[in-house]
Amino acid sequence: MADNTLFAPAERASDEELHAGHDALSNAANIREILNALTEFVGIINV
Repeated sequence: MADNTLFAPAERASDEELHAGHDALSNAANIREILNALTEFVGIINV
């Protein structure tokens, strides 16, 4: 089977990377205003 794929790799971020990403989003200017302005639910996941 070929290794070529159109999908993202199945790698997962480490706990440290997840915490760093959470901190970056939490501290980003205007991120709460942007998310609160959305009329649909938004989820940021790392599956």
